[in-house]
Amino acid sequence: MSNSLLAQSAKLKKQADKILFKSDLVKILEKFGKVEFTGSYNYDLILNPDIDLYLVVDEPNKKITQDLVNQFIDQGFWNRIKYADFVNFPYPNALESLNKSFYIGLKANINDLEWKVDIWIVSAKQSEDFRYPWIKQKLDANTKSIILNLKNDPNRGSITSFAIYDAVLNNGVTSIEELK
Repeated sequence: MSNSLLAQSAKLKKQADKILFKSDLVKILEKFGKVEFTGSYNYDLILNPDIDLYLVVDEPNKKITQDLVNQFIDQGFWNRIKYADFVNFPYPNALESLNKSFYIGLKANINDLEWKVDIWIVSAKQSEDFRYPWIKQKLDANTKSIILNLKNDPNRGSITSFAIYDAVLNNGVTSIEELK
């Protein structure tokens, strides 16, 4: 099963790359700041049509967010756009750094999949809070296979991907039972 999950993940990564290219997403975002990919796209562990990234700016603000939303609307690539202001309206139980950010969620139906892009508009300091270089450093074919199997486990429940990465890469966990 793990080989098929590796193949599925590789296929979704290629589709994500095509979407990023066709939508000019990085090109648009780079007009405002530095783009930093994170999450499963960044680690080549995609099992769902989802891309997570940070747009690192000097100071997250509503104007940048509004300008981006307007560009995405005018562009016509995305069929749904979501906006959130976590600077003025903190999200309960969220990480402190995320409660000083703005969020844009994009969705597009492509090849019978609903693709989602999560864009967090953050400062450089906030971005540092979410950099986990140890994940990429510790990943190899075996740990990728274990992580993909755990992410795909029907008994996963509410266990986050980050919790799985941490458990596998730092504690040698190999099963859902060990995670719970």
